[in-house]
Amino acid sequence: MKKSILIVMVVLSVFALVSCATSGSSAKKGENVVVGANNDVRPDWVFKSMSTENKYSVSAYGKGASLQTSIKMAQVEGRTLLAEYISTAVKEIVSTYINEAGTESNTQTMKAFEAATQQKTSALLTGASQDDMWEDEEGGVWVLMSISLDSLASKLYEAASEAMQNGTFEQNEAAAEANSKMNAAIEKYFNTKPF
Repeated sequence: MKKSILIVMVVLSVFALVSCATSGSSAKKGENVVVGANNDVRPDWVFKSMSTENKYSVSAYGKGASLQTSIKMAQVEGRTLLAEYISTAVKEIVSTYINEAGTESNTQTMKAFEAATQQKTSALLTGASQDDMWEDEEGGVWVLMSISLDSLASKLYEAASEAMQNGTFEQNEAAAEANSKMNAAIEKYFNTKPF
């Protein structure tokens, strides 16, 4: 009886040592590793920005009744976050334009720019790329979505040009100056982003 208990204790000890040795081998000391579905380790981008000087990236989460529903929900959330970024960019550009122009009197320019921006960037959001995906243990999905900052800048320059040429402005020196200041505000925004 004592031999049986001793053998069982030794076997359990060996299993405990083996399981401890294998579970900690992939993690660095002190690092908390989260494993999702299919034993995939949670990527850094889930909680860390992966934006660069060429693209703006967001991570978004979705959880639905199925994997496909979770993916769609995460993609919608990602596009929403990208739209918020674009909206903030437009507000900063308009603010810079007001500061550079020294007046808020040309509200026509700002409203036309904002309207043209919405039209131009909606296609950009539809074409946002999904760079990666990770499924957690509960069936929720994280997606890494991004947009090209060059494409965004291009769409904003197009919107500024369209705002000046939409027929409501008299094409004169003041309109050309307003367009120049709007383009300068766009350029300033994209040249000062710390990615």
